[in-house]
Amino acid sequence: MKQFKQMIIGVFTSVLLLSGSGANAAPTSVDYILALVIDISGSISKNEFQAQLDGYEAAFRDTDIQNRIVATTDGIAVKMFGYATHGYTASFEAVLKTAADAEKFADNIKAIVRPNKIGSYTNIAKGMELAREWIEGGVYQATEKDGKVMDVSGDGYQNVWLDGTHEGISEAAGVPIVGLQRDLTTKAGIVINGLAINDGSKFKDACIAPSGYYQKHVINGSICVQSNGFLDKDFKDSVKKKLLAETQIPEPASLALLGLGLVGFGMRKRKA
Repeated sequence: MKQFKQMIIGVFTSVLLLSGSGANAAPTSVDYILALVIDISGSISKNEFQAQLDGYEAAFRDTDIQNRIVATTDGIAVKMFGYATHGYTASFEAVLKTAADAEKFADNIKAIVRPNKIGSYTNIAKGMELAREWIEGGVYQATEKDGKVMDVSGDGYQNVWLDGTHEGISEAAGVPIVGLQRDLTTKAGIVINGLAINDGSKFKDACIAPSGYYQKHVINGSICVQSNGFLDKDFKDSVKKKLLAETQIPEPASLALLGLGLVGFGMRKRKA
């Protein structure tokens, strides 16, 4: 009898554990899953790094962005990633449904301290890989059409192998490394948009020219915004416009007009 009771208890416990694991495995429905992939490589100065964070912080504190978040049905899952020689994953993520949620996310961005052990090269592909794995991790399920979005920003091209080594690397050799991540991301049904920052030379048209680096090698979506620079006054506006464009929500005309003329899919911003 004692053995029988122990067997029953064991079976009952197993059923509870299986039920619990099944419940935990169910993805959370959100309107959008948004991965923000930012450049923290050696080409980004201390002031530029701070200006970059300030731009994203300001965007999530912006009333228009917060109104867009509130207009969603199930919210927006968002997480930040970065890349230098190696990749960086922020310690926080959130599902934003209210203005208060957006403010808290902005507070977390403000508190980010620049990682000091991920090198100085530019490994766009690693940042994209980390972001794709998070989006595809099964925690969230996007309900909007094109609701899985990867948002890549930076001011330079891939100049390191995916594993962080750099022997024998060149700009040409870096192209297929980024291209593979773009193809894997596309296959996963994820839209890749871009924000290219003018570095004073090659990257001044990365999002503008058909042969621009972001247009040709990084993005698969229709949104690619060109900014004059992290320290230029247009950077914060560029972040805002891009986020509004990426999170289109079917709403009454009054809300739809919010981004009219600002976030067209063909939006391009040339250097003044």
